[in-house]
Amino acid sequence: MTNKKLIGVDLGGTTIKFAILTAEGEIQQKWSLRTNILDEGSHIVPDIIDSINHHIDLYKMSKDQFIGIGMGTPGTIDLAKGTVKGAYNLNWKTTQNVKDQIEEGTGLKFALDNDAKEGWRTGLVTTFVKEIPFDSFDGDYAVVVVGPPPMMKFTGLELMNNGVDAEKVGMSFERKMSCAVGKCGHCRIDEGYVCLDGPVFPYTVARDLVD
Repeated sequence: MTNKKLIGVDLGGTTIKFAILTAEGEIQQKWSLRTNILDEGSHIVPDIIDSINHHIDLYKMSKDQFIGIGMGTPGTIDLAKGTVKGAYNLNWKTTQNVKDQIEEGTGLKFALDNDAKEGWRTGLVTTFVKEIPFDSFDGDYAVVVVGPPPMMKFTGLELMNNGVDAEKVGMSFERKMSCAVGKCGHCRIDEGYVCLDGPVFPYTVARDLVD
């Protein structure tokens, strides 16, 4: 059993979470910082490097105590090269040489990973709407948007911006439902009930509902 440690990094669009772990996965220290996505995300990697180096000093540890750093990140990654591209919530539109920069800046070995699956894509829903060839469907389609309110709002607007017929778009308010029989009042919006009148509403109606 080794006494050496690992540094884990969870890179997200709003927060970067760090942990120092044993080789067996026990968390010994953890901290976080806000993700700065300004200037095309150019501050993110330097911030990670500075934070790791600072905390190694803060905890009075030496770098030879560590096996290396592992980081999970959104976007499309090249495991061998340690690069990331298309992480739009990080403002990383072009390829980022993350591995080389972090290894040089910390002096520790570094590896990238994420939970992306072959054939699947990640990113903001609104970025994919324009890729759907609605005009080639001869009007034979329907769109149902399900998710958190901000996502549904901006996806609806993007659908309209791309010429989608508002009558063919539905918005799901199922998250508001509780009893599902119109008795508890939990899902009442204005004068309607989601469980009785929905849960999917035409966009022409949903866009005016006060949620």
